Amino acid sequence: MSSRLEAIDLLGQLSDDPRIDWQLRELASSSELGTRISAYEALCDRAERDRTRQLIEMTQDLAYQSEPRYLSQLHQSTSTKKHPTGERAGSVS
Repeated sequence: MSSRLEAIDLLGQLSDDPRIDWQLRELASSSELGTRISAYEALCDRAERDRTRQLIEMTQDLAYQSEPRYLSQLHQSTSTKKHPTGERAGSVS
């Protein structure tokens, strides 16, 4: 029984594959309590890992889509301000 639980744990650690998820769902309906628990835990770990990956990708996409608002406002305010000499900020004489 111990080797079966270890095998279920290893299945849960493998990369995303619908066949593994299907097999773990089948094992989750086993009559053996230990097998059911291990399969549910593996499925939960896989779902959590997948959701974390999705959130990271979504955050990275948002970060690269556009410049943050405060930076664009800062850039606008410094480019339109004039120095006491009458020159715009950032201009080279």
